[in-house]
Amino acid sequence: MTLSIKLKSFLIAVVMIICSLSVSFTTPVSAQKVTIGYVSGTNVNVRADASTSSASLGKVSNFTVTVLGKKHDLSQSSNYYWYNVTYNSSGKTITGYIREDFVKIQEYDLDSNFASSLTAFPASYHNSLILLHSMYPEWTFTADKVPTTFAAAVEGQDYKFRKLVQSTNNSWRSMRQGCYDWSSQTFVETDSGGWYGASREVIAYYMDPRNFLDANNIFQYLQQSYDKNSQTVAGVEQIVDGTFLDATTGGKRYAEIIVEAAEQSSVSPYVLASTIIQEQGVNGSSLSKGSTYNGVTVYNFFNYGASGSNEAAVINNGLKYAYDAGWTTPSAAIIGGAKKYGSGYISAGQDTYFYKNYNVLNPSNLNHQYAQNVADSLNSSKFLRTAYSEQKNVKLNFRIPVYTSMPDAVSPLPAASTKLNNYYIENISVSGLTPSFSRYTYEYSLSISNDTAIQVNLPSGSSLTSDDIFDLKKGNNTVKLAIKSQTGYQNVYTINVSAERDCQLIINATGGGQGSGNKGDTNGDGEITRSDLANVRLHLLKLITLKDANLQDADTNGDGQITRTDLANIRLHLLKLITLN
Repeated sequence: MTLSIKLKSFLIAVVMIICSLSVSFTTPVSAQKVTIGYVSGTNVNVRADASTSSASLGKVSNFTVTVLGKKHDLSQSSNYYWYNVTYNSSGKTITGYIREDFVKIQEYDLDSNFASSLTAFPASYHNSLILLHSMYPEWTFTADKVPTTFAAAVEGQDYKFRKLVQSTNNSWRSMRQGCYDWSSQTFVETDSGGWYGASREVIAYYMDPRNFLDANNIFQYLQQSYDKNSQTVAGVEQIVDGTFLDATTGGKRYAEIIVEAAEQSSVSPYVLASTIIQEQGVNGSSLSKGSTYNGVTVYNFFNYGASGSNEAAVINNGLKYAYDAGWTTPSAAIIGGAKKYGSGYISAGQDTYFYKNYNVLNPSNLNHQYAQNVADSLNSSKFLRTAYSEQKNVKLNFRIPVYTSMPDAVSPLPAASTKLNNYYIENISVSGLTPSFSRYTYEYSLSISNDTAIQVNLPSGSSLTSDDIFDLKKGNNTVKLAIKSQTGYQNVYTINVSAERDCQLIINATGGGQGSGNKGDTNGDGEITRSDLANVRLHLLKLITLKDANLQDADTNGDGQITRTDLANIRLHLLKLITLN
């Protein structure tokens, strides 16, 4: 584990992804006007229609949007116009109206060459890139073809402690293998400082480029090669201003040493400066300030070798690495570390912050990733934005991943909550299931000769959202069991069933014996569904035995026994002919 996961994580919450322009990019087009609106003000309402009495769809502050048109105020007492705008926020497209006095309009020419270049990107990328091009016409965007689907890329990172999150929100933490102790019902902290396995949904958010195609966050995709014509000592000074690197050492400014390191490593000095600050913090650490190892003062600005089970071990191993490398001065450590950075990542094709931390272009080597912090590439790139904030005419190239298949919807950041991602089956009880059930194994085989009941035990608060009765044909059948967690996300288990004749597979899903106290809710998931109807039916047929709170809740009329009356009551409730309390 690198020391970088121990540093304070911070998010850049400025989103300027925009949607819905009526321009076709299947073939080159002539120059067109693109209308961009800058919302000046704080907490400006975006209304559902052109009136202050219309519902608010959200609020924006100092924000950039795409303007689709305008409309006169619906109120007869007002002479205002309202701009119809669209933008993206937290993975959702919002289209509404903002009053004209809050919007500054500017038009840009969309040239035909750029429009043609967009054909390499999926349509869901287009409008965000159009906005960036309109503001920074010298920027270019390269579509990097990822050899896997987006789902497969996320699955590759959704492994033990490969990606971490520093959060008290259960909804952002993973309950995958190794990350959660089911016996004690506690999350496993991988290191001091509150680092836990990042949930699959949080990983998807950070891996989906459509969340970050705006002027502040796109720098995680900036190509990191050295360009002496655009990358200067003055630019480095902008990045390090106010940090421990804003100083002189050995008669030279740190900014000068970093540019020298860039010349020898072929890595952008802006990237080197940003990485050092991300690793060491704005005030530096014992590794960058110099510490003694075997009687020699050594330095390690990039935290190479700095891993271990606790902070003391991390620092000691980082110092040993610097001692073995002979990094006895800040200059030697920065230049030596930069050369290693260039040969270890840039030369391997991982020449953006994103590829350095998500090696999606080479999915067979996912262990060659710089940091475990799920947000590391985004956090590191904020310093690059500082260097380029006023340089709109600098030629920059951004390498943006394009997966072989993308979901239609942008992957949102999950809501912060105490809810659990407990979409895992605890046990499946049925004779002949192969292999033997394991919580983290998602595909099984089963052979049956007649109607068969399967007992499926779920964690408290999760539920079965797929069918609970499957009509099978003689031969091979595929049964999908979808499990919904408290957070609302799903996992799917597959059972390949070989049936000797036409028959039924009946799923009895129970929530760990914990009742909800609602009559008719036989599995404790808080709802009355077909699953509850099936449970009472199976109980009456003596194919399963309802117990404890689930048995009590199955008694819909309170007569102390489970009968066909209870079965009828649940059926009538599902038909909305009665309401069970």
